[in-house]
Amino acid sequence: MLHARVIAEIERLIEARHLQPLDRLPPERELAGLLQVGRSSLREAIAVLSARGLLQVKRGHGIYVARPPLPSLPSLDDDGLRQLFDMREVIEVAAAGWAAEQATAEDIASLNAAIHALASEATASRPDLERLQELDTNFHLLVASMARNRFLEQMTHLLHGMLAAGMEASLPMPGRVSRSRRSHVRVARAIARHDAAAARAAMAQHIKEVKDAVGSPVGQASHEREEARG
Repeated sequence: MLHARVIAEIERLIEARHLQPLDRLPPERELAGLLQVGRSSLREAIAVLSARGLLQVKRGHGIYVARPPLPSLPSLDDDGLRQLFDMREVIEVAAAGWAAEQATAEDIASLNAAIHALASEATASRPDLERLQELDTNFHLLVASMARNRFLEQMTHLLHGMLAAGMEASLPMPGRVSRSRRSHVRVARAIARHDAAAARAAMAQHIKEVKDAVGSPVGQASHEREEARG
């Protein structure tokens, strides 16, 4: 996943040089040379980091650090992955409810555009799984931003960064792309109706589906908890 690797390299550069908010990064040409990547890939990564609030691009002036990067992400074993999904259930289910309560017309238009982009890629004759993962992550980050809580938004960034490897493994599974698309649509429709309870329920179901798809140990633990509650 090229743009994800470039993003990680930029974040490592910021950490290595101890850059602080308002510090300037090297010019684009020099930065591309330092990271040994093409300028188109670099620009895509910068656009993602700008959307996430880490970088600020000032046209005619350069690229600046907007806030400190999140800490480096550890690798996950089965127990770590299970804990990550537990955190997603706490944070993202709440985010969906708050997004439904506070969504503006502009928010809903952005959410619909995100759903349209996901659907277009998912229903292509040969879906680009790398692009699908990027669109999936952007959808969840958009919902988090609609919750109007910057700490929740930063935690969502962190959780999805840690989840990236699991997503790469789960998306090629038969039927996974279509199920994911349908569950995203359910979340978006509930938010558009300003139905907080339905949005929380739809997000909880979506996270459970992803948890079950990512790995059997995580899915089995979820199944055992459901049986215990039953």
